[in-house]
Amino acid sequence: MNVQLRPFRTCAAMFLLLAVCVAQNSSPGNGSASFPDALSQAQEASQAKQWTKAVILWEELVKENPVTGDYWLQLASALYKTIGTPSPLIRKAMEVGVNGLRSAIPYEIARCYAQLGDRDAALDWFEKAMKLGYRDLNGAQHDSDLQPIAADPKFRELTAWVDPSTMSRDEGWRYDLRLMQREIERRGYAPFRLTSRQEFDRRVAALDVAIPKLTDMQIVTEMMKLTAAVGDGHTMI
Repeated sequence: MNVQLRPFRTCAAMFLLLAVCVAQNSSPGNGSASFPDALSQAQEASQAKQWTKAVILWEELVKENPVTGDYWLQLASALYKTIGTPSPLIRKAMEVGVNGLRSAIPYEIARCYAQLGDRDAALDWFEKAMKLGYRDLNGAQHDSDLQPIAADPKFRELTAWVDPSTMSRDEGWRYDLRLMQREIERRGYAPFRLTSRQEFDRRVAALDVAIPKLTDMQIVTEMMKLTAAVGDGHTMI
């Protein structure tokens, strides 16, 4: 009986504590504003590019809530805009995590180094972001902060930045097939849970060989079969 009641008592205590915090309208730092108001002010300062003000506001927020990686990232970004060098605090954001997407942190570091003209460091951190599952390849291609490395062959390979007009019909489909294979392996949570990697690669190789004999719609259908073999609702074309 006691064992069953402990979780209930713990939850009840937590809800009671939450109720007290809400009732007291808990505030960061100097208590001049509620936490939601302070957060809104910090966000507005960053959006308005008032970086000095943003640094002060985000510093107060991370003192009050040091376990939210997004706040550390915002503080690090504001510091970067203020002093012109990547802040060590961005690594703190990486430790905590940002909305569960750790790839956002090395991506921001890559942007910083690209703007500083350190191409090697920018490419290294961007590759780390890719290995951690960074998703928005098109966004990276058009990110103004990454333009200093946009022409680099490694960056273009990572972001799948190609000119399809230089490819034949079969070359284009084969490129798409290889890219799909890469992205399923790179971004999938458990891509080979239902179908082994060896079997998946065998199916990809078989489709690659068959491409010249298939119509475009038949190729699309076969690619859909490959994504269906992964067995989750997030993998599709």
